[in-house]
Amino acid sequence: MVGALLGNAFTDKPVEWIVTIPGSAGWSIALIAEFLMSLALMLMVLFISNHHKFSQFTGMIAVIMVATFITIESPLSGMSINPARSFASAFSSHIWTDFWVYYFAPPLAMLLAVELYLHYPRRAKVLCGKLCSNQSTPCLCQNCCCNTPN
Repeated sequence: MVGALLGNAFTDKPVEWIVTIPGSAGWSIALIAEFLMSLALMLMVLFISNHHKFSQFTGMIAVIMVATFITIESPLSGMSINPARSFASAFSSHIWTDFWVYYFAPPLAMLLAVELYLHYPRRAKVLCGKLCSNQSTPCLCQNCCCNTPN
């Protein structure tokens, strides 16, 4: 249907312009870039969202970071940070060039970010992850602010 509306724009090259593939520097630079972006983004989310003063700005800071990553990092790795996004474009176009970079780097970087956060000695107490923090419904967090007495 899109092809019918836009003509040959999508029929000449099957969705190649949205596929996440490494830039001219190769897969090693793409791996490092994806790892560092994912690590930075996850660390920001953990530190900012668990800070009483700044938690309300988590979304805004994430948007600024992702926009900056898209602008600066796209030529290096295609800018993914999301294995599902990379899978969807690779699946529809049948272009799997160095897909493993986008499948492993972001989740491993985010797991490292969690470990770094948990071992940071001056980290803030984990705030409640519930949309509506209250004492009447149990929280899944083990050490969050709603599971400790005031």
